[in-house]
Amino acid sequence: MVPFNTFVKNTLLILVLIFPGVRLMSQIDSSNIGWKISLNTGLFISSNYPASFYNGSEANDNKMSFILNNQYYRNEILSILEASDTFRLHGLPQHMRYNPAMMVGFSFRNNYSENKAWFLQFNQARLKAADRYTLEVDPKPNIATDPDLRTFMIWGEEQRFLFDFGISREFEISSPMFRPYIDIGVSLSNTVVKANKIYVGEREFSLINIYGNQPYIPNSNLQTFIVDQGGIGFGGFVNGGIKFYVNEYFSIDPTVHIYAVTTKLEPYNHLRPHFFFNIKLSANNIFMFHEKHL
Repeated sequence: MVPFNTFVKNTLLILVLIFPGVRLMSQIDSSNIGWKISLNTGLFISSNYPASFYNGSEANDNKMSFILNNQYYRNEILSILEASDTFRLHGLPQHMRYNPAMMVGFSFRNNYSENKAWFLQFNQARLKAADRYTLEVDPKPNIATDPDLRTFMIWGEEQRFLFDFGISREFEISSPMFRPYIDIGVSLSNTVVKANKIYVGEREFSLINIYGNQPYIPNSNLQTFIVDQGGIGFGGFVNGGIKFYVNEYFSIDPTVHIYAVTTKLEPYNHLRPHFFFNIKLSANNIFMFHEKHL
């Protein structure tokens, strides 16, 4: 248990750190003009629609048939499965989903008037989409009479970047420490595919064809190619939040971002909503030419 004297000292220290900022904000006139730099971190929730890019369908760039139709891969998989003579694809996932991911970034904001600003913002996250697919396996003789169904994981990973340009409107309320605000603007998304793989047992296979038109042959020194998948998408966003001014130079800004952007993963590149719940740590009055007052 914390001694009472220590508790009192810690409480006084916290009050000393906080209240000078409150006193500064309450004593001087209003002028909220200047540059603000923010660091962002929070939870990004992507639409699951583009996650189907990773489900191994024949309509996709990365097909399950790339593995299952190659005789050398099939022989290896037969050994892993301990099948009697064959196996076949029974089903692909129909509802691939992204896991919520940590997104981080920064922004530059210029308050060109008391309550209005324009800003540039950059955020990035690493996303993973995963589900399970099913193989139908012919069992070995004298073990079972009917084929058995076995499920294994299929997944994809990507880097998602969001570049935003927007305008902002702040609103004054009775407390000078708090300023609600709303942003609106346009956004570019850049998606970079990092992996699209399956498991069979403990063995990992990549669905990305790095051999071009050459069939895979083990230990044959095949030429490999760099495969770039993804690209630039477009859309817009609206943000809402509130700035809590710890003092006249720093604020903590909880914010909700709603994006409507395309994700360049063919053929799943239609406009879809995405959400970002974050906390901004903002340094205010950077490169200022006017004294900041709140």
